Amino acid sequence: DDGAELSRVERLPALANRADVQRMVARRYPHVLRGVGGHVVVRARVLPDGTVEAESVEALESSLDGFRSQGELEAAAELVVEGMRFEPAMVGGEAVPMWVSVPIVFSAYVVE
Repeated sequence: DDGAELSRVERLPALANRADVQRMVARRYPHVLRGVGGHVVVRARVLPDGTVEAESVEALESSLDGFRSQGELEAAAELVVEGMRFEPAMVGGEAVPMWVSVPIVFSAYVVE
């Protein structure tokens, strides 16, 4: 199953490990890009158990596309999304898979 039809969804996926994600963003920020802020939008499939299907993770767009990044920011964002945990989408009282698009923002001034 590729995911639930949006009109039938009772609850959308909700991020369950926000604090962990904030730490992952700081840890994964490429050192060569420190001091340069940027964002990446990543698409991924959230499974019924709330994990992210690693094979589905894909950077869709980046504010640094081709600029100094050479894919490093995109790869870092994909790793962050792979580590995310969600409360899954619900349809008919059951957890279902669903695609999400997640913005990952890297601050120019990272505090670790």
